[in-house]
Amino acid sequence: MKNPLSSQARSEPFSAIPRLTIGGPRPSVRAAGKQFQASAAAAPVRPAGELVRSDGEQAPHIQFPLNGARIEVTGAGAMPVKVAGGVLPMTMLVNGVSVGEIDGLRQRLVDPPGPGFARLTVMDVTGAADTVLIRIQ
Repeated sequence: MKNPLSSQARSEPFSAIPRLTIGGPRPSVRAAGKQFQASAAAAPVRPAGELVRSDGEQAPHIQFPLNGARIEVTGAGAMPVKVAGGVLPMTMLVNGVSVGEIDGLRQRLVDPPGPGFARLTVMDVTGAADTVLIRIQ
């Protein structure tokens, strides 16, 4: 009985798939009756969650505490929140409840809501926001 797979088919099982070479022609895609060529310049990569506005202004970003941080609060101590970017005035929310505005130094002391998880959100005047989830111990 003859083997249905020839030696050539066994050595090159993917020979029917077109090969792309680095530095060669860019792949193209046909969609909606138009041919699209891949761009030669790669788009810049941003970390997940980073927002950029069309006018070049950065969206607010909570620098402290970091997302997923465990914060140990002793006594009646306030917890600092530091923000970068955004357009002032900015509103600070703890678990969806407004606790005031971020000052010109882009920071605020917040009374922790108690042990457990808390969601901190900062929203600027344009509506852009950043949120972190922390655990207070």
